[in-house]
Amino acid sequence: MSRSTNENIPLSAFNRPPTDRILSSQSVCVDSPQITTCGHFGIGQDMCQLCHRRAKLNIPVYLHEEKRIREAEEDKLLNHYRDTKDMEEQRKQDAALKAAREERQKVAAFNLGIAEATRAKKLDRTQELEIPRSIIFRKRLRTPPTYIKQHDFARQIEAQIKTRQEERYAEKSDKDFSERLEQIQLAETLAQERENYLKNKRHQQGQLKNALFNQIQSKPIEPMDQPDKTLFGLNDMSTEELQRRRLHAIDIVRQEKELIEQRQRQQLLKQIHEQEYELKALDIMKDDLISERRERHRRDLKIRKNLESDWINAMDGKHKRDEDERMHLKAPQGILVHEQCDQYRRCAQCQRNLDNYGKTNVWSDTRYIPGARIMV
Repeated sequence: MSRSTNENIPLSAFNRPPTDRILSSQSVCVDSPQITTCGHFGIGQDMCQLCHRRAKLNIPVYLHEEKRIREAEEDKLLNHYRDTKDMEEQRKQDAALKAAREERQKVAAFNLGIAEATRAKKLDRTQELEIPRSIIFRKRLRTPPTYIKQHDFARQIEAQIKTRQEERYAEKSDKDFSERLEQIQLAETLAQERENYLKNKRHQQGQLKNALFNQIQSKPIEPMDQPDKTLFGLNDMSTEELQRRRLHAIDIVRQEKELIEQRQRQQLLKQIHEQEYELKALDIMKDDLISERRERHRRDLKIRKNLESDWINAMDGKHKRDEDERMHLKAPQGILVHEQCDQYRRCAQCQRNLDNYGKTNVWSDTRYIPGARIMV
């Protein structure tokens, strides 16, 4: 009788009338809340009605501080244990090293004693007791003649000499080829410089010719004949005037020479700048080619890795599908056990049906029927 009463306690305990707070909240919300399959409000909680109400009545207790203190004590104890083990291991190693050192000292002393005893025994040994060091064999084979070994040595020496001569000949031919190539390159460089020199010389001659032609074209007009005047001796120069004109001509020649040298220097600097620009352009092109080749290699490697991973994933998926298909074929109805269990949802806490309202799933041996004096 008491057992049946205890079974009905959860139903009577949780079937309480709603309070004013619940009624006020219901009056505020116009839309009715969604109800889950377990029969209580709130979506996403896979618990039955009984576990849900018990969870709402529970008061959470946080043990973070106690857990932190306990973990700190455990870490301290673990560190102390590790230090103790390290000290014991160090003492064991020191004892082993000391024992090995003592053993080596004993072995060295023993070897020294044996060596001294052997040396003393050799010194004390008399001449009569010495064992003869030469032994005569009665049936000893004849020693082969020396010319056989000499022939072998001669062949080996000839082979070595031939190899060395071939190496020297190859080295000499390579050296001659490199020297000849350098001479050809030097001759080409000199020919190119000679050609450039002649070209510049012809260009300068043409410029001087044009300048002379322009001077001839722009020659001043001769003075008109004037009678009754002295014509001879008007342009006679004194020594000072001739010296002045000579210095002026020398100055003009020097200026022209400096101008020519300056133009040559400018031309040489221009060629040097062009060569430097070409070298920089070649270096940039080389770096671009190297970076492009590196990027192409990295891209090919990445594509290969992706293809390998895709192939492995596809192979694993195919194996898994084949395994599932074989298991489905072996199943009685074509459905596996875990697939059949997925159709029936359970409470995440008590593992009962979601429609549980406090009834037990264990049958009692005796059951009391109300209104009758019968025990089943």
